Amino acid sequence: IEKRTGRTCAMLVADLDGLKIINDNLGHTSGDAAIKLFADTLATHFADSGIVGRIGGDEFMAFLDGVEAGASLDDAMKSLIMKLVELHVYGSIGVVTGDVGADCFNELYRKADMALYHVKRNGKCDYAVYSPQMEDASYKHTAHERHAPVQRNIFERNHQDRLRLQKMLEVMVALGFEYICILHAETHIYELYAN
Repeated sequence: IEKRTGRTCAMLVADLDGLKIINDNLGHTSGDAAIKLFADTLATHFADSGIVGRIGGDEFMAFLDGVEAGASLDDAMKSLIMKLVELHVYGSIGVVTGDVGADCFNELYRKADMALYHVKRNGKCDYAVYSPQMEDASYKHTAHERHAPVQRNIFERNHQDRLRLQKMLEVMVALGFEYICILHAETHIYELYAN
């Protein structure tokens, strides 16, 4: 990597959503299978452009060489999220872009992790690319808000989000969850509350 100084790069921190629910309701063997499926999907998706590794537990990191912020990165992330949804494995992903040799690992990791928690606070099963505005937003949420017992997911009324919502509801019903789904007519956005 050091020999590639001056090239653009991206760092991803990815977290498997709902592992505790899987472990508690389907057993740790199913949880291990979900982790393996999540890892295999990440490794396959980025096989040509990056290095993927497990940080620990249900958290993974990927370093992508020669990737710039913009449409191609967004397309790659949307494609990854859709692959995971199709497999009924859901993940939250934080992304940051930088320059090899100019940006230090710790700073890239901190920013990618901040983007990851931005996704987790805003519904999970999605990705976010780091922006400086997240620096302020990340401190507005208390620890209580981060670990609230009620999960809230927002979905726009488009085909992709309807599919995500449908799959999530199917999984929730299978696991015995109760939920409330509200459609806001003026904004055409669904809100999902589960407990």
